[in-house]
Amino acid sequence: MSYGIIFALAGILLTLVFRSNPVFVVTLSTGFLLVGSFVAVGLYDLSRRIEHGEPATFKHSLSVISHNVYGLGIYAVALSFVMLFWVRTATVLTGLMMTSTTVTGEGYGHLFTSLLTMDNGWLFILGFMGVGLLFASIAFTTGVVTVPLLLHRKIDIMTASVTSIRVVKQNPKTMLLWAMTIVAIIGLGIATFYIGLIIAMPLIAHASWHAYRDLVND
Repeated sequence: MSYGIIFALAGILLTLVFRSNPVFVVTLSTGFLLVGSFVAVGLYDLSRRIEHGEPATFKHSLSVISHNVYGLGIYAVALSFVMLFWVRTATVLTGLMMTSTTVTGEGYGHLFTSLLTMDNGWLFILGFMGVGLLFASIAFTTGVVTVPLLLHRKIDIMTASVTSIRVVKQNPKTMLLWAMTIVAIIGLGIATFYIGLIIAMPLIAHASWHAYRDLVND
């Protein structure tokens, strides 16, 4: 639960700091789905420890990176670039299609009202969601089992990513349902002013670990 509380507090702090720019908050919040597989690495380690009957405490999970410093480090850097690219792309899309008053309006109510009343509001919504879906699809396909695999075995990032792509290719319907489930549960967690992440993140991370164990043979 400690990890869930940290995620919730980070989300709340993000909203408060950038409350004058709700579009940026939405961009970062949706971007969380891109990097969620890595930021949950500590939770994966707790699931691994429970499975092997090892001590499973917050303190023990803090040393998780040491299991595969190189592989996890490279993946963290790669996801950072993906996140930055998403933020930049969303910013450009916003700048092209929205006015400054809409972007920096009086909270989310003003933002949604503006989107529904402006001439190209629905076009912006569809464009934002479409580009976001493209980023999310790439991140999910290349990372659905990557972090658990890097944590479980000391392999390189390319092998882990290729394995993740194979998993999605061999189980397309199941993986699509799993991706939709993750988005729905994490989305609900974010929609509750991030409080729901206290439960949602540990739940999804624990389930993701066991999904990895079912999908990838020893």
